[in-house]
Amino acid sequence: MHFSKDLLHVWKRWWAMVYTDRADAHLLHEEFEASIADADRALRIIPNAADVLFTRARALHRMGRMDEALRDLQAALALEPRFASIYAHRALIHLERGDLEDAIGDANIAHYYNPTLRIPELVRARVDAAQQFSYYRA
Repeated sequence: MHFSKDLLHVWKRWWAMVYTDRADAHLLHEEFEASIADADRALRIIPNAADVLFTRARALHRMGRMDEALRDLQAALALEPRFASIYAHRALIHLERGDLEDAIGDANIAHYYNPTLRIPELVRARVDAAQQFSYYRA
């Protein structure tokens, strides 16, 4: 009995990984609805998977569904609070929404956890440019 339970667990994990990989592939090919569908399938198997939530959030973001993307990113951060890429992506969304303070805060956290990421530098540069633009317009 114990062996079959372990085998079933491994089988479910394998399928979740297949759906996750396929969701990433769909995202790369800009097939956002298919990416979300496969991420949903993976999350039904393993509900607490930060990487899957991150993939789905990126697809939602690309579709313009910012609130849903932010919810997924927040859920992923609750599971993996030191996942720098999640902070970096959340910084991009905040930047696009004009929430400059939140954008710079997330960019700084992302840089703290992974100084090699380029997105935080991009966000900080754009925030600086936006602040300078608003300063000169005033």
